[in-house]
Amino acid sequence: MRSKMEIIDLSVPTEESPSEALSLKVVHQRHQETAPVLAKFFGCAENDLRNGLGYANDSVEMISHSGTHLDAPWHYAPQSGGRKPGLLIRFLLLGVTATA
Repeated sequence: MRSKMEIIDLSVPTEESPSEALSLKVVHQRHQETAPVLAKFFGCAENDLRNGLGYANDSVEMISHSGTHLDAPWHYAPQSGGRKPGLLIRFLLLGVTATA
């Protein structure tokens, strides 16, 4: 019989902040700025869009160490436990932890 897995949310906000050791960049785009892109996507003129406006949007540029994350053993070294290849993140099972 399988026991019920408890999930604990350890996430932190992803935001521009002095507390982020490795900074990230957030670019806010106004409705007017995205109108040309949206018009091109739909194959229409900008004045065909409602009020000639696109969507508000945010672009986030960050590295994989921003915010809450899990590092695979491979991140630290290409080999672990002697000569075995370090595991990639896709091979780790959520909810399974190892003790040192």
